Amino acid sequence: MELQSHQYFDSNRRPSKQASDAVAAFAPASPSHGDKLADAVAADVYHPGFLGPGSYAVLLPQDEEPGQMREREESVASERSDRELTHQHTLSKSMRYQMACDVLSTLRHYNAIKELVLWYNATNEAGVIPAQVQVDAVNALEAVVDKHDLRRKKPSSLLISQVLETTARPFTVSQSMEAHDFHILCSGDNLRFETIGFLLATAGRSLTFGFVPDIFSDPANKDMKLHFADELLRASTTCLFLTTMLATVNDITIWMYYENYLFTIMICGYQGPPSWRRIGELSTQIYALGIHQEKKCAHAPKWLTETRRRVFCSAYNQDKSISTFLGRPIRISKRHTDIELPLDLADNEVTGDQATLDSAIAALDEDGWNTKGRWLRASWIVSLSPAWFRSPS
Repeated sequence: MELQSHQYFDSNRRPSKQASDAVAAFAPASPSHGDKLADAVAADVYHPGFLGPGSYAVLLPQDEEPGQMREREESVASERSDRELTHQHTLSKSMRYQMACDVLSTLRHYNAIKELVLWYNATNEAGVIPAQVQVDAVNALEAVVDKHDLRRKKPSSLLISQVLETTARPFTVSQSMEAHDFHILCSGDNLRFETIGFLLATAGRSLTFGFVPDIFSDPANKDMKLHFADELLRASTTCLFLTTMLATVNDITIWMYYENYLFTIMICGYQGPPSWRRIGELSTQIYALGIHQEKKCAHAPKWLTETRRRVFCSAYNQDKSISTFLGRPIRISKRHTDIELPLDLADNEVTGDQATLDSAIAALDEDGWNTKGRWLRASWIVSLSPAWFRSPS
């Protein structure tokens, strides 16, 4: 599905016919009236995130200087009451709106996306994010698709504005949050672009792994699989840019970056420049959220703590792999890390109720391994982790 792009052209004199033809073909992408090239994004985006013990920033006064307020203004497209910053990105609101529209248009393939995500989580024994979390999120997304008839229609301006606004809200998880309720915060009526990007990247990986939904089995659609994989990667990557502009880093952001990095490698290869950029962006987000430090997990629910440990250890391994392959410096260093290894627990134990989780943890041996001889998703991560953490950097 191609979306119409709206061009704006303004002139004080009547152009010639030749000029008119040139304008029709190459109209400049100027911002609309009242829409500056670099306009307001939420001030929360400038929150520094994790600050280490050696940071000078924690010693500096937090009061704003008079000159700073002149660089702030209320966003005309936001109902937020706080002040907002204007000079972070060179994308106007109309550009962000078009990017959001392109991403949401990908949900016309929702049936195939859902099938791919469910297949991935049912068959992949080396996944990192607990399967139930992702399954709940993609199932909750169906209500949005049905409500706005996204299988047959372009996304409405109301939906685009709603998802942009939701993505810009701070994302917090209480210590009492159960895993089976997590999707309520980020899907359905609270749909965020981090969630969409996360699901699209997983669907793309599933498609590239070789699972083919029925729609691609028809010989007449032999080229559709490649086009669909390209669209999924493009839309997932667009979500990276949108969330960087709109939101502070959160756990779903990191899940999205991790899945997008793996998808990018599958399409572009380890040697592809996008792959190297993605591992750098992933490590940046990990440090920004602070999940390399165990203390960051002190107030997180246990299932989320285990997920953070899985993600960090997996990202650490990926960083060493691509750095070794390319002969380049590492991005994630052991010297700045004290996070513990994940426990060797099954996904349904991690995301189960507290009694189930406590019972599963009690059944582990003193080194955190399961005693039933099972190879679980966490087993693959834990089996490689000791070698990584014995390394000097």
